Amino acid sequence: MKRAAWLFPLAVVPALMGCTSPLSEKDIVGTWNGEVDVKQVMATAKVPPAAAALLGAQDKIPISISFDEAKTFSYSMKLGPMDVPLTGVWELKDGTVVMTHRTLMNQPVEKSPGGADMAKPLAMKVGEDRKTMVPQQTEGFAAVTLKKS
Repeated sequence: MKRAAWLFPLAVVPALMGCTSPLSEKDIVGTWNGEVDVKQVMATAKVPPAAAALLGAQDKIPISISFDEAKTFSYSMKLGPMDVPLTGVWELKDGTVVMTHRTLMNQPVEKSPGGADMAKPLAMKVGEDRKTMVPQQTEGFAAVTLKKS
């Protein structure tokens, strides 16, 4: 019987370690950074000619997205010398951050060049580590892994 008593903690500790709390909005709030592969964007996305000219001059596009507690986000991409700001709203659904763009370069996204594609919600799957997220869509979206700062 004494032998069995010391086995109990060995069984319970791994079980408890496997229990984690559900992903919450607090896990999302903060700044997430990554880089977009320009070659992949050019091969898969519909890129307006003016943006294509800027993209061709660089290999990676730095991206930084800030999610706040008010469920809004803002991010910027560096296209050559130009900073392209985007804003919108976000929500958490089943471990996925769904982003809906509202403005692109300080204009309503629908009125911006390439805005029709940007008006579609973008779903980002949060990794089990809660420190990474990647786009769920592949068609027309760049492959990028964002890491929480």
